[in-house]
Amino acid sequence: MAASEPLIDAADGPGGPDEGMRQLTAAFARLSRTYELILHATSEGVLGLDREGRINYANAAAARMLGWQVEDMLGQTVDEVIGRRSEDAVGADAMPPWRPPFVGEQSRRRSQFRTQGGADFAVEYSLALIVEDESCEGAVLVFSDISERDRAERALQESLVELRETNQRLSDARDQLLQSEKMAAIGQLAAGVAHEINTPIGYVKANVGTLERNFGDLLKVIEAYEEATPHLDPAHQSIIRRERDACDVDFVREDTPALLKETQAGLASIARIVRELMDFSATGEQGDWQSSDLHPLLDAAVAASASRTGSKATIVRDYGELPPVFCLASGMRQVFGNLLTNAMQAVAPEGRIIIRSARDDGGRVRIEIEDDGKGIAPENLPRVFNPFFTTRPVGTGTGMGLSVADTLVRRHGGRIEIASACGRGTMVRVTLPLAQEGAQEGGAARTA
Repeated sequence: MAASEPLIDAADGPGGPDEGMRQLTAAFARLSRTYELILHATSEGVLGLDREGRINYANAAAARMLGWQVEDMLGQTVDEVIGRRSEDAVGADAMPPWRPPFVGEQSRRRSQFRTQGGADFAVEYSLALIVEDESCEGAVLVFSDISERDRAERALQESLVELRETNQRLSDARDQLLQSEKMAAIGQLAAGVAHEINTPIGYVKANVGTLERNFGDLLKVIEAYEEATPHLDPAHQSIIRRERDACDVDFVREDTPALLKETQAGLASIARIVRELMDFSATGEQGDWQSSDLHPLLDAAVAASASRTGSKATIVRDYGELPPVFCLASGMRQVFGNLLTNAMQAVAPEGRIIIRSARDDGGRVRIEIEDDGKGIAPENLPRVFNPFFTTRPVGTGTGMGLSVADTLVRRHGGRIEIASACGRGTMVRVTLPLAQEGAQEGGAARTA
C-alpha cells in the first residue's frame, strides 16, 4: 500500500459508502465510549466548560464529590455547581474566572468547593484551556477532594506536637533524675565530710576554750608575781625582769586574747560550714509535712537574716492572699532565709528588698524576692545553684545557700527561677504547689 493511500475508504466496504460510514461511526462511538469510561473511572473530578463557561461534561467523580447528578450539572455555570464565586475568594483561595476569557491554571491550587447540600470541602484544582485552531473552545476543570489528606496532615501535626512535648517531658525528667542523682551523691559526700570534720572540731573548740581559761589563770599568777616583785631582793628582781623582757610579757598579755578570739571565730566559721553541709545532705528531712501559712515563715526569715547579716535594708512586703501550702515549714523557712540573706548581702545599707506573694493559676503559689543590689553577671547565672559556687570573697561565703534552697524547693515539687542583670538587681521567684500528692509519703520515706 502506498503511503499516500487512505487507511479507510468509505467506498471500500461491501455495502458501498453507507457501510463504510457506519463502520466509521461505530469506531468513533467505541473510541468515545472508551474515553468516557476512562474519565468516569478516574478519582478526580472533571468538568468540561464550553465557550460560554457552562458545563458540557461532568464525570462520575465530580458528581459524587459535589453531590449532583451528572445530567443536572450540564448546562449550568461552575459558580452555580460549586457554590462559590471566584470574586468571593481572596489570597491563596482566589480562583480564576470560570467564564470567558479563561485564564489557564495548569498548576495545582487549593480552594474550597461547596456541595449541593451546602457542605464545604477542601480541593486542589487546575484549569486547562481547550484550544483548537488558535481559538479557545472552552476549558477543563480538574479537581480532587483533599479533605481526608488535610485531616491526616492535621493529625500528623498534632502527633508531632505531642511527640515533641513527650520528648521534652522525657528530657526534663532525665535532667531532673540526673540532677537528683548528682545532688544525692554530693549530699552523701557532704555528709561524710561534715561527719569527719565535726568530731575534731568539737574537741579543738573545747581545747581552745580550756586554753583560754588556763591563760586567764596564768595571767593572774603573773600579776601576783608582778605585785610581789618590789619586795624581793635586787638579785631576784633582776632575774624576773630579764625573763619578763625575754618573754615580752606585755605583748603576750595583749596579743594572746586576740589570737584566742580569732581562733574561736575561725572555729565558729568551720562549725557553720559543717552545719550547712549537714543541712545540705539532710534538706527536708526534719519536721512534719503540714499545711502552713507562708507569710509568718517569710517574716521569721526576714528577722533571722537581718540579725545574721546586720542589714539595715528597707523591706517592702507586698503580700497577696495565699491559701495554706502543704510543706515542711522548717524547710521553707530555711529556703526563704537563704534567699533573703543573699539579697541583704547584695544590697547597699540604704538598699531595698521587695517580697511579693501571689497565687497562680493551676493550684500553685508564687513568692518573689527582689533586690536592687549589684546583680549577677550573665556568665555566673547558670552556675548559681551549683554546690560551693560563690562570687563572694574567700572566707565570706560557702556557696551552699542557693544549692540548699533549690534542693528543698525541688523536694516540694516546686522550682526556683532567677532573673538578674549587673547593676540592676536580682529577682528570685519560688513557685510551689499548694498540695503534693505523695509528698507526705515521700517525706516519711526520707525521714525513716
